[in-house]
Amino acid sequence: MPDYIPPQREASSGPWSLAMKAPLENNEDPTPNDTSSCPRLHLAFNPGPKSDKGLVFGWDPECDIVVPRLQRISRRHCVLKFDDQRRLILRDTSSAGTIVSYNRQGEREKRRRFTWILGGHDIIVSTHDEYPDVYNENVDLFQMGTLALWSAGSTIAPTPRPQDPIRLPQDVLGTGTFAAVRRYWDVSTGREYAYKEPLDKRRFDRKAWEKEADIMNRISLQA
Repeated sequence: MPDYIPPQREASSGPWSLAMKAPLENNEDPTPNDTSSCPRLHLAFNPGPKSDKGLVFGWDPECDIVVPRLQRISRRHCVLKFDDQRRLILRDTSSAGTIVSYNRQGEREKRRRFTWILGGHDIIVSTHDEYPDVYNENVDLFQMGTLALWSAGSTIAPTPRPQDPIRLPQDVLGTGTFAAVRRYWDVSTGREYAYKEPLDKRRFDRKAWEKEADIMNRISLQA
């Protein structure tokens, strides 16, 4: 059973949240990383999940983490598991959709049958620097357990429909006279992208912009 950790200080506002730490820019307020006002769940590898899907959240009594039967909370709402790179991920399995917020980014992106990376790269769930080998072994055993349950007789999961990616803006890589280049991070794949954006979107030369984009695209193909 997960351990419940009550709030350590009075909350200013807001419901329950699964708070994740993401890199902050120099001009951002660091207070969103403070989760002391949020009730939390401490999850461990032992005991393992009840099903082949991972740790299931929902109001069904058979879920690993049973939540109140509230509006827009599904019987089996979402699943917490690891991907093949040992990154912790959250996968929506609900009918109403799920929102995952990274320091208030992405909080308007409700998605169904979508996957978010919660651990790995710049996202920190918990540090395991002292015993990384033990942690990796536990992750692999967790994965083997879900795979074993899956092969024991589960039906094949439906293929998710293609959806537009959620890319969160990160740090600014450089700024020129007319544009800025910023790094974006894909929450489902972990891939990073460099986006060049005009500083004044109302006055930029669209033809010149499209010409430069075409040149950059050809350079990329030749690399």
